[in-house]
Parts: sequence; C-alpha cells; structure tokens
Amino acid sequence: MIVAVRGPLQAQGADYLVVEVGGIGLRIWVPPSVAVKHSTIGDEVLLHTHLHVRENELTLYGFPALAELSIFQLLISVSGIGPKVALNLLDGVQPATLQRAVAHDLPELLTHVPGIGKKTAKRLILELKGKFPDTEFGGEAVPSPADTEAISALTALGYSITEARQAVQSLPDRQNLSLDEVILNALRQLGQ
Repeated sequence: MIVAVRGPLQAQGADYLVVEVGGIGLRIWVPPSVAVKHSTIGDEVLLHTHLHVRENELTLYGFPALAELSIFQLLISVSGIGPKVALNLLDGVQPATLQRAVAHDLPELLTHVPGIGKKTAKRLILELKGKFPDTEFGGEAVPSPADTEAISALTALGYSITEARQAVQSLPDRQNLSLDEVILNALRQLGQ
C-alpha cells in the first residue's frame, strides 16, 4: 500500500496534484484548499495517502497531515459517503467543527457541503458517534447558524466552500449583523 508520497509538483488541477515519484507522475486527489496551497510547479510536496481500490481503478487521495487522513478514512467508512464527498467535507468543514457536529448532534453544521443533505448528515453523525478521539482538534470555532446559512447561500451562488467560509469569517463584528448583511458584506469582499 502507498502510505505517503514525496516529490516535486509536476502539475495541478482544482482538486488534484501530480507529484513525480521516481520518474513517474502520480495523480493524487486532494481537498481543493490543499491544491490551492501547492501552486508552484517544482516545489517539494509531501502527502499522506490513502489508496482506494475499486474493481477497475486504483485512486490515491492525499493530505498534508495524518489527522486529515484519519478523518478521511473515518468518513469513507460511513455508508453512502464516497471519497469525493469525503474530500468535500474535509474542505468545507474544519475537523473541530465535524467533531462537535457529531458529539452534539448538529447536522446543520454539515449540510452546506456539496453532496451532504440532511439525511446524509444525520447518518454520518449516527455512524461516527464514539469514533472520534477524546481530544478536540485544533480549537477552530464552530460556525454559528447564521454563518452556516451565509456560507450555504454563497455556495449556492457559485462560490467554493473555502471562498465562502473565508469571506464570512473575515467579516469583523459579524455577530452583530443580520444574515442579509453578512451575505451582502461577504459578497462585497468576494467581489474585490
């Protein structure tokens, strides 16, 4: 099994990197936020990988941290969650938010992610109960319901989850704004 890949970046797409290993270019699917971080061709890349085996295909999925790889493997163990949806979840939800959503039965924290509806979010929470480590990840703030709705509205307008989350979270004093004001200010910021 291939557990890690290190080498120079040969090419990239919106959700994959091509890394040269021993003269061979390997396409590794990554969360879009990871693809954006690695934009310089020739830079050294290290990814912890999961080899997904299907009847007619071998696919590599990569992550810069072992914790993200562990969460990915937990996510794909849930019935109905495939690797692409798991990548969307890792890109759209911080690990601490995912852990809190599971611990406190908050499916609304997950439904703004493409491919995750209310039923899927509830099934995910049910199947992941008790599978997360006792320690919390990183201490990222759980988005408020207003933030979640604003992010959902922005993704419905065509922005990526990463862009929408960054725009909403960068607004100063957003707790004192209405949902409409948060969306309007985030759109202004995205338009700059």
